[in-house]
Amino acid sequence: MKQKMVSIEYLAGFIDGEGCLFISKKGKLYAPRIKIVNTNKRILLLIKNLMGGYISKWTPKNKRCKTIYDLEINDLNSIHDFLNKIKNHLIIKKPQAELLGRYVKSRLGRESKGYTKKEITMILKMQNLNKRGVAYRIGGGNGTNKQTGTNTRGT
Repeated sequence: MKQKMVSIEYLAGFIDGEGCLFISKKGKLYAPRIKIVNTNKRILLLIKNLMGGYISKWTPKNKRCKTIYDLEINDLNSIHDFLNKIKNHLIIKKPQAELLGRYVKSRLGRESKGYTKKEITMILKMQNLNKRGVAYRIGGGNGTNKQTGTNTRGT
């Protein structure tokens, strides 16, 4: 059976909706990561075959919940190539992709060395971009979008 290919536009949309671009900290090390979590293993395998990474499996304690699969890309070269392919097609996560791309480019060839002030600044900016919480308020008690004044109840 021939394996289906995923378009770059589809992949960018999938990352915008399901992906996470971040820099993790383990001890004194900061490592760039791209992570996609989904219950559809098949799509993650297609992405993995195209972009690299590894897939982990999570089995929920609640038997009514589906198994969760987690694709993570943490190799600098793979992340660099991945971002170069999708960054022009991203909408929501474009700022994270551009920042992560600059961070990876800065780290390539000097992975075992300390961090520059510029890299520390990028790490802090990424943390700020990925903060939890509402970026702006949508909706309210009266069903009106506070940004546009439009009805959010669908009536």
